Order: sequence, then structure tokens, then C-alpha cells
Amino acid sequence: MIKISLETGSASRFTAKLHQKQRMVIHAGKEAVYEAGRIVYDDSQTRVPFLTGALWASGAIARDDSDHVGRTVIGYGDNTLNPSSGKTTASYAEDVEEKHKFLENALLDNATQVGELLRNRIMQELQS
Repeated sequence: MIKISLETGSASRFTAKLHQKQRMVIHAGKEAVYEAGRIVYDDSQTRVPFLTGALWASGAIARDDSDHVGRTVIGYGDNTLNPSSGKTTASYAEDVEEKHKFLENALLDNATQVGELLRNRIMQELQS
């Protein structure tokens, strides 16, 4: 005969380990999201039309994580003045993106790599 005995102490330990694993998976996911954003950002930097370099220089990547969500924001356009036009890069970044799709194509062309990165990092953490 085989018996198993469950008691509140073992359930509490099990629950604590599940919460710890959850925190570790969330952390791994946040790190993977930032690394994925880095891939897209770096690729977009090679695609930005480069006339004066102002729009390229306005490119930025930032983490915007919350407790349970990893978020990486990539953007172009700020208060940097274009030396040729005197306009801020923020005033024309959307138009340039719409015409050249440098950010959109960087995301689309790296979608498979980004998806695999996210999956692999989270799976690694689940299996550890």
C-alpha cells in the first residue's frame, strides 16, 4: 500500500515555491522583453534615414516595467533640432516612419527571433 499525507505545512511550502517560481519567471520575461527590444532597436538604428543624423540620434529605448509586466518602449523623435530645417525631430518622426517603415520593418523582420527569445528564456526559467 502507498500513502501520501498532505498537511497545511506542506501545502504552504508548495505554495511558497510556486510564488517564488512565478517571480523568477516574471523576472526572466522582463529581461527577455528588454533584450528583444534591444534587438529591434539596434536593427531600427541601421534603417533610420540618415540625412543630418538628428532623427537617428533621437532614437531611444527604455524599460517601463510594472510589477508583473515587462515593457520596453522604443521611440524616435524628441526636442532635438534638425540642423537643416530647424524643426524638432518629434515634429517629423511619424512622417518619416510612415514613409520608410524603419521601426515597423525592424520589428517585423525580427519577429521570429524575438518570439523564440521570449519563449526560450521563459522555458529555461520554468525548467530550472
